[in-house]
Amino acid sequence: NGANEWLALGSTGTLSVSGSAYYVFDGWTGDVLIGEETNTVLHVLMQRAMHLTADFIQLTTSNGIPYAWIDQYYSLTNDLDLLELADTDGDSMTTLQEYTADTSPIVDTDRLQFDSIKKQSPTRIRLRFKSKASRRYKVYRSFGVVATNTAVIINDVPGSTSTTQVIDISPLFSDATYWLQVYIP
Repeated sequence: NGANEWLALGSTGTLSVSGSAYYVFDGWTGDVLIGEETNTVLHVLMQRAMHLTADFIQLTTSNGIPYAWIDQYYSLTNDLDLLELADTDGDSMTTLQEYTADTSPIVDTDRLQFDSIKKQSPTRIRLRFKSKASRRYKVYRSFGVVATNTAVIINDVPGSTSTTQVIDISPLFSDATYWLQVYIP
């Protein structure tokens, strides 16, 4: 509470803050007196133009899922660590993985996956997948399903608002396995 405004010289301005369901007050920065950085109410004697900013921290689970994201799908619970590891929609992705992929943890058809893998020529494979503009994606290729230690990165691409396409121009073998990884930049 308070505003960007001019106050008369010698008057006292009052600023107060409070958190919300998803944020907690972390202190003042700017022209704040030493020892008053964490006060939720400031009474400021106007001796000159002052600049004060209230800083807040977003509440997250131990693995970094924002409470606001969880609250879109679930009621906030006291056992958020258990919820992070749960697969509530049965699509083999935990809530933490769903958050990272920016997919719905309550809709089993909304998951990170290739939509198509198509051989365009003996030396070109086209891979398509739905992506999100706020994420980045790495596409890997390996020989065989369990050969993750031999996986090589094909591309690291930014997401888009719809479908992303990656071309593997030298698959090297006919029974390649492709892996899709998403991360938050």
